[in-house]
Amino acid sequence: MKRLQQIAAFYKDELFSQWNGAHPCENIFIEKAHTPAELEHVIESRLPRLLEQHSPGLVVIDSIAAPLRGDEAYQGCQESASRSEFLIKTSRLLKHLSSRYADSPFYPRLIDIPCYSRFNCAVVTANQVTDSFSPNEDSSYTKRKQTKQAALGLTWSQGVNARLILLRPTMNDDYLIDEVEEEGNPDIAPSFQALKADKYSAGSIRPSSQAKLLWSPWAPPGICEFRIGFRGLESDEMCDNNDE
Repeated sequence: MKRLQQIAAFYKDELFSQWNGAHPCENIFIEKAHTPAELEHVIESRLPRLLEQHSPGLVVIDSIAAPLRGDEAYQGCQESASRSEFLIKTSRLLKHLSSRYADSPFYPRLIDIPCYSRFNCAVVTANQVTDSFSPNEDSSYTKRKQTKQAALGLTWSQGVNARLILLRPTMNDDYLIDEVEEEGNPDIAPSFQALKADKYSAGSIRPSSQAKLLWSPWAPPGICEFRIGFRGLESDEMCDNNDE
């Protein structure tokens, strides 16, 4: 909330006249869900009403994994069936909203990455990451791709239509190139290497993060860079995709 207030204060001064004096946060609705039951209620009851009455431009669920982690009924190997059932139901509810409010008759488009409805509403869900230790835990050279994995596994992956991963730069950006190549997109790596050399030469400012599109039915895999400043998210040029 603090970061949101900072961004809102910046745009309030810059775009005051365009918004007719309205505060940027007046059209932002926040609903907290601490348990799987609360999250299910929000998606099943509250969210449809918001879509009908207010036509929001963006819906963010942060995150699906957090309520599961805090509920003992979904912890442990014996409860894996309950977790899978919850994830499948959540995915189905979100896709139902997507197909209900979307113009496209071809497929319901939602989860992990935006879905655009007739209200021009993008829906994004966050999938947290967990530590995954490699067999050689004492090694000082461990690639990031070996130490992080998605908190929600195969069941959730089968329920989403697209996935975007956000990466922070490390001391060795070659890790990012390795990750791209292992995802089956080797053509991206040379362009990313060239972009990195150009960005970091002549005293240029190092970008804060990279966004990588892993898979999507409506866009090819690719990488772009972005910074988080006083304005919020600031995008750089697209690095490359496998069609170029």
